[in-house]
Amino acid sequence: MIPMSPVPLWQFADAIVIILVSGVTIFLMATHKRRAGALLPSISRTIAADKRTSLAFSIMMTVAVPLYYGFIWFWVGPLVSAPWYFYVILAVSIVSEMIFVWVPATSGMSKRIHEITAGFVGLVMFVAPLILLSTGNLSSVAQLGIILFFGLTAVIVGLLLHPKSRKLTLTLEVVYCVAFWAVMSIIAHT
Repeated sequence: MIPMSPVPLWQFADAIVIILVSGVTIFLMATHKRRAGALLPSISRTIAADKRTSLAFSIMMTVAVPLYYGFIWFWVGPLVSAPWYFYVILAVSIVSEMIFVWVPATSGMSKRIHEITAGFVGLVMFVAPLILLSTGNLSSVAQLGIILFFGLTAVIVGLLLHPKSRKLTLTLEVVYCVAFWAVMSIIAHT
């Protein structure tokens, strides 16, 4: 079901999700750092290092993921007249995200499944704003936000391709996720 116009109930779901995910993730990562003395190289590995932390994160994301995708599906997409294929990638992305949330980045097949599905979601986080930019139904502020997001993404990819910068993976993951939230919020509220 692709809505013909934005559904007002979803207009500010992004704020609820950003607060929920940020608060819980910061708490879980701080708990890990207190116990272990340091964070692991990625958000996924840090969260997956403890079964209780992993379960808490998965439960929280089971609530947050549908809320955030609902915000994009029922508010952002119709607001900017997103094309049908935007909704197709969103549908595949929500399934992928629910898989990587419940399949921890521990080892073996579990780690591989997690990496593939998380990688797909990361790619959608880049492609979705690109599709919205191509629709031409964005404010100039939203267009600028997307262009800045693409520039930041290029810098992040450049850093990740440099072996010495791999130690920054955790920080770069956080920056990328926050930048995606920011650009989607700018699209939705400008």
